[in-house]
Amino acid sequence: MQSVYRYFAEYESEKNVQHDSRGGSQSKLNTLEAKELHDYLQETTYLHAKEICQYVKAKYGIEYTSSGITFWLKSQGFVYKEPIKVPGKLDPEKQEAFIEAYERLKNALPEGEEICFMDAVHPEFESKAVCFWIKAGEIKTLPTTSAQYRMHFIGALSERNERICSGI
Repeated sequence: MQSVYRYFAEYESEKNVQHDSRGGSQSKLNTLEAKELHDYLQETTYLHAKEICQYVKAKYGIEYTSSGITFWLKSQGFVYKEPIKVPGKLDPEKQEAFIEAYERLKNALPEGEEICFMDAVHPEFESKAVCFWIKAGEIKTLPTTSAQYRMHFIGALSERNERICSGI
């Protein structure tokens, strides 16, 4: 209720006659602290705003609420989203060699033949992605697990993803 009285008083005194698009109060962090925190958060990933609040309190002695730090994060260009999953043992050099070999095979394929891809199918062993705070436009990845302990199924698709390959 105090906010309503303050807004009304500011309006009456004509100090605040236009809508402030930012809203809220001034940042509790000074410019240097804000830049330092911004840079730190680009390197360190947090799942929850309350964890960032705890870090800010420990590092700078400044208390933020979860909603306050969320507003600060958004104003600094951070978003809350899931990472992109990539294989846990990704080797870019081997991947590039495979792509080159695949292109050679594909270009030499006789008429009427197709390439099929087969792999074990076990969706219940997938890594679970959760949202966290990262800078908008940046991509963070989540290595997936490769351990399978139960029944395995083999799935196969044609090279064009049009149908399941025959003879499997």
